[in-house]
Amino acid sequence: MAVVGSDGVVISGPMRDYCAGHLSGFPHTGGQTRANSVKSRARRTGWLCIAWVLVLFAIPRVTYAQDKTGAGDEPASRPGQSKPGVADRARMAPDPAEQSALGQADVDWDRAPLATEAGGIARAEERGPIWLLWIPRVVFFVPRWALFIAASPVRLSAYLYERYQLRDRFDQIFFNVDGTFGIFPVAFFETGFGLNVGLRVVHKDLFGKAEGLRLRAGYGGRFQQIYAVSFNSGDRLSERIELDVEVRYEIRPREPFFGIGNGDEGQPGTMIDAINDDTAVKSLFRQRVARFMVGAKTPLVGDLSAVLSSAFMYREFEDRDDSDTENIAANYDPTTLVGFQEGLSNLYAEIELRYDSRRRSTPFQTEAVFARGWLLSGYAGYQIGFGDDPSEFMRYGAHVQHYFDLYRGSRILALRFLLEGIRGTDGQIDTIPFVDLPRLGGAQFLRGHDPDRYRDRIVALASAEYVYDLGPWASGVLFVDVGRPYRRIRDIAPEDLHIGFGGGVQFHTTGSFLLRTHVASNRDGDIFVNFSFDPAYQQRARVGRY
Repeated sequence: MAVVGSDGVVISGPMRDYCAGHLSGFPHTGGQTRANSVKSRARRTGWLCIAWVLVLFAIPRVTYAQDKTGAGDEPASRPGQSKPGVADRARMAPDPAEQSALGQADVDWDRAPLATEAGGIARAEERGPIWLLWIPRVVFFVPRWALFIAASPVRLSAYLYERYQLRDRFDQIFFNVDGTFGIFPVAFFETGFGLNVGLRVVHKDLFGKAEGLRLRAGYGGRFQQIYAVSFNSGDRLSERIELDVEVRYEIRPREPFFGIGNGDEGQPGTMIDAINDDTAVKSLFRQRVARFMVGAKTPLVGDLSAVLSSAFMYREFEDRDDSDTENIAANYDPTTLVGFQEGLSNLYAEIELRYDSRRRSTPFQTEAVFARGWLLSGYAGYQIGFGDDPSEFMRYGAHVQHYFDLYRGSRILALRFLLEGIRGTDGQIDTIPFVDLPRLGGAQFLRGHDPDRYRDRIVALASAEYVYDLGPWASGVLFVDVGRPYRRIRDIAPEDLHIGFGGGVQFHTTGSFLLRTHVASNRDGDIFVNFSFDPAYQQRARVGRY
């Protein structure tokens, strides 16, 4: 029988008999005085029992290890086991005939250890004052349970994903038996833009040579409307040459603009000269984009490859009449926004050299998360405008990534450095459209800040990301980004940097990336929540995307 103390503590063992004896001896009368006395004695007894339990937990556990005996000492025995005697030694010794046959007549069997004392048995050793462990347990009690509660939705999602085999069910519903053709819905969310929903059609083997066809339609979020068709040649042309073609049309009703430069935020409605004044005022504008893109990739030597790409783009811009304070035409002088009034139609071509040795460390880890290797990318491009488009500039940049495998592919440190620059042919900024300037901010580049928060002729970014394994389906992420824009190369210095930091979870299968969600913040305390179907460390899509 277990005894329950006054505070609901269940007590058993020797202390149970003590408490039961005291509690059972209380008289049960109807007098108020006697009842109060009984309650008082029961309360004291309950506290005494609780104190006794705490004392038992505070006493270090005694571990038994094999005694390090000398040459003439008897081996130590375990609790509940008597020391081995002469009879035990005699039973262990083989027959003299056996000893002679085995050539072991000189073995002293009287001194041989028992089987329970043989070498190779690992035994715990005392590790100091174990009772002091209650200190970190108390200190980390609140953080531990806070993290447990916060991560509960993730664990529940992971459990449902595995328990009901959602990936397999998804493939069965939306893909054919071979897994080469599928029609499925998509949705993603980004702070400041809202929810985007749409439909995608995918064919991974269109003509039998791994050709890929993708159709996309979406509505909401950053895009009021988006329609795209893309084609990949697969192995059709050659095993060494891969061709990509894409046609896309977008209507973007909420494009952000915070001025050009690294200036502080100002008051709206001041008609800022965007070229000569770097004051930042949050503004919005509309944009319609039509583009046609062609790209080719070919391997050179080992992990080194070359990428040639070009795009023709047509863009129109409008201010927003529904918001006076965030209307770009109310905050910035439109004549200083290159291309805003006339629209843009231009052609851009680029060449990139890329060394990519990023890999997973072990075959037991997912292919969607890199654990070691380098990404070294350098590129240069040229853009020229047609008609009223004044575009005429060069674009250049470098992108470096390195992955450190800290523990068998389950603990990874990823470092990234990005430098992007643009230069007008006359050395001025008045031949560079304001939408084509390199920029930072958003869900991938300088997380923890508004999308496109900083832009200028040069931007620099450094990132560190720690990835830890949460199972075969997910990984946890902690990150910090540091960067800022610059007007000239000689201005680059570690001053007035902007910092973003946060954490999140990314979901994947054994072979592909599924979804990434993270929460990011900055030194001002702003909070940004993002859901994305692309990894954070992917390369920026420049051709036809700026």
